[in-house]
Amino acid sequence: MTTRNISHPDKASLPENVVGALDKIVGHFWSDEQSHYQQATPAEQTDHIFNALSLVNNWRAMAKRLNL
Repeated sequence: MTTRNISHPDKASLPENVVGALDKIVGHFWSDEQSHYQQATPAEQTDHIFNALSLVNNWRAMAKRLNL
């Protein structure tokens, strides 16, 4: 999986309804896309959608740790 820098979330980052929608999107696609990513070649993994899902998921985890 490609590691990318993510910005630090803050209270003004996104409206709560958008955050909830992102959580639903990540939750819906996570398992299938993780499986597809793991089966992909390294070249295919570079631009795989799982990288974007991971980025959003990591941003949300950071926001939750910061109680945002």
